[in-house]
Amino acid sequence: MDNFEYRRGYASWKIDFGKVNAFGTREIGEMDGAIDICNQNFFNNIKALRIKSEKISPNGKRIFSAGANLKERRDWTRDQILSHLAHQRQVVHRLRTSPFFAIVYVDGIAQGLGVEMCLAADVVISSSRSSFALPEYRLGIIPGAGGYTWAHHLSKHKHEAISWMEQGSIASAEYAQWLGIVDTVIDVECTGGDEGPEADPSDIYVEEIVSWLATLSREEQIERKSARYKDIDFDAWFEEEQTEYARRLSMRKDNDFIV
Repeated sequence: MDNFEYRRGYASWKIDFGKVNAFGTREIGEMDGAIDICNQNFFNNIKALRIKSEKISPNGKRIFSAGANLKERRDWTRDQILSHLAHQRQVVHRLRTSPFFAIVYVDGIAQGLGVEMCLAADVVISSSRSSFALPEYRLGIIPGAGGYTWAHHLSKHKHEAISWMEQGSIASAEYAQWLGIVDTVIDVECTGGDEGPEADPSDIYVEEIVSWLATLSREEQIERKSARYKDIDFDAWFEEEQTEYARRLSMRKDNDFIV
């Protein structure tokens, strides 16, 4: 993959996909492939995967991941949408269950699946100019790749997280940190995107994490990865999420469920 590269002790995957609404079947497949590579090379030369984006829109807005590929779903049936949703959720959940550490760096707009990737990661670093939203309720559905499950079962502040999700509000990096979506906020100048490429401010944080991981044995890293969710029945929660998504989808008109 052109946007996947090896570093010392970790891999970096850039999700610079097309326009704003661009995360579709091909991109989910690429994400699955990146996870496969890291799992296959775990402890040989990859102890962590850093996910980031350097995408800048034509009007200068920085984008991490801001929406699904709507065009590919125009002719899909409800069953096809639900099948795709289940696969998408499974791939995102692999970040949570794989032995390598998943590190997400958000610099810009994170919406929908972009936020759900953060929720499945071990460490989330955000620039101060980033924003976060789960806008699905405004479309008459729910966040279906783990966002609904997080708000109802895993969030640090459940009442506030559910309210934020149901309103489809935009959260600042600082508020996202308070909600528990973000771990570290890097103070950067809130400028546009036409000044050219910048040095990646997350590099130093990633290097520190990888250096720490190097001190752990294989068994210790696996234990740290699994301990956080050791007694959680994700299957039951995801079934609840899928059922609620299907219920809301069934309430929409036949030609009004492109999500």
